[in-house]
Amino acid sequence: MAYTQEEAYRWVTSPAYRVLIELQRVEGLMIGIIGRNLRKWGLTVPKLNILALLRYGPESGLSLGDLGNLMLVSPSNMTGLIDRLERDGLVRRSPDPHDRRSFRALITEKGKKLLEEVLPQHVAYVEDLLRSMDRGEKERLITLLSKLEQAAAKARG
Repeated sequence: MAYTQEEAYRWVTSPAYRVLIELQRVEGLMIGIIGRNLRKWGLTVPKLNILALLRYGPESGLSLGDLGNLMLVSPSNMTGLIDRLERDGLVRRSPDPHDRRSFRALITEKGKKLLEEVLPQHVAYVEDLLRSMDRGEKERLITLLSKLEQAAAKARG
């Protein structure tokens, strides 16, 4: 008999701690499933997020620091992601006119075209993944997660 999740976490008696465990499990599962779907376009979840942030953000692009803050990614990880997107011709770097030491990332026409192809299919895929929840449940979950995010941001300082 397989060792089940319920058995593995039977020691968890705190509802707060159980929330944390469930968030980690669901996030890992969802990112894995979504990532597998994005591979057919040569994308990962972070790459798609960067392309969308650049496409729908300021026309002047975003600094790598701003992108990292928006995505909660370290500067070294952001540099690597931008390097790969640039190598693929989806993003380009441009000197920041306000800070000679930094660069802004901009989406290329190739990146825009790829995003236009991927995003509708990706959104439909995510909608299908979450079909077990009705609109009201999704909205309540968004509210609860936002409340949790605010508490975490406050605790972080």
